Amino acid sequence: MEYLITMWELARAGEKQGVMFFIALYCFLIMSISLFGQLRMRQWPSVTGKLLDGGTRTFGGSDRYDADTRYVVSALYEYEVHGKRYQGKRVSPWIFVTNRNARGILEHQFKSVDRQGDLVKIFYNPNNPKKSTLLKPGKFGLCVSFAIWIGPLLTYFASYH
Repeated sequence: MEYLITMWELARAGEKQGVMFFIALYCFLIMSISLFGQLRMRQWPSVTGKLLDGGTRTFGGSDRYDADTRYVVSALYEYEVHGKRYQGKRVSPWIFVTNRNARGILEHQFKSVDRQGDLVKIFYNPNNPKKSTLLKPGKFGLCVSFAIWIGPLLTYFASYH
């Protein structure tokens, strides 16, 4: 507890060590929640549903310059779990907003959806079936999350201890 108080005082004084400590702590706490959620999502069951609409779209309207226009991947799908119908919009656990130059990332993401025509594989939360996604968290995403989770703490301890 004394260490935490010392770091708080350093951070309030604008000292790099205190600021870096709380950045590392924040990343650790937030990414702990994220990693737990991603690991749970990897266990979600799937059901076949119908894709009503999908693809990339502009986010927040078009910009004056094409390169500054923002894009997201979007979808609308419907599915049934235990006799009850649901609609979902989420394509991926990761929400990407890109510009025109990186729009291909979104197109690749949407092409990764398991589908045959307008039928898609939908992953849903068994405890709350209205929560769904078309893609589960992958190993690469988990590795990125793990790096963000532990990287700042390791860097902090390597620098100050």
